[in-house]
Amino acid sequence: MLMSTPLGLTIHEIAEQQGLSVHTVKLHRGKNQEMWQGWEVGERRVPGRRGRPEKEYDAAEVARFYDEREQASPQGKRGPKRRSGVYDPEEIVGWETIAERLGINEDTARGYPSRYARGSNPFPQHIRRGRYRWGDIVAWDDRRGKSGRPGPRTIPGGVAAHRARQHIIQLKVSGLNLADIARESGVPARTVHRVAAGELTVIKPEHRDALLALRSRLGR
Repeated sequence: MLMSTPLGLTIHEIAEQQGLSVHTVKLHRGKNQEMWQGWEVGERRVPGRRGRPEKEYDAAEVARFYDEREQASPQGKRGPKRRSGVYDPEEIVGWETIAERLGINEDTARGYPSRYARGSNPFPQHIRRGRYRWGDIVAWDDRRGKSGRPGPRTIPGGVAAHRARQHIIQLKVSGLNLADIARESGVPARTVHRVAAGELTVIKPEHRDALLALRSRLGR
């Protein structure tokens, strides 16, 4: 009987999922080295990436780590947490100023455009690369206090498709094609194809769970 294994994510996949740079995730791992070593669940080669196999980390533990970081940060709690101060809403500001006024580090601020890209409250459009109107940041921050967490998690009735795509990638590595995956999991073929192509950002929870169940049955 094949044993199921924890879902593992590589550093690059964690960065994509959390809307952070790979460098930032590596810094987090480096500062919590012993903890992250305990989350290692294996190694695998990532399709399209050269070099040595990449370490995988338990996705549930990683998610818990970033949830706790978010809750502990000034921007992790509900409601605007800007530092006090009166500023011109028409002022054009860069990442250093945005981070300072929001009370976060600059790396975290730089990850916000991608982190909030798919949510109900996307990060404001830049005036030019890396430069934003402060009034737009304030309005976004006020709305953020009401909308809560970023990304597809704010969409009712669905879950982020990122993990489902990772399941499909691993099932393909095990030798299944997309038609096999759809047939064996019971997930509609169209959904499997669109998730694999990165066309869907939100899917039904039962579809994600069916893909995970298939991966577990195969021991992948």
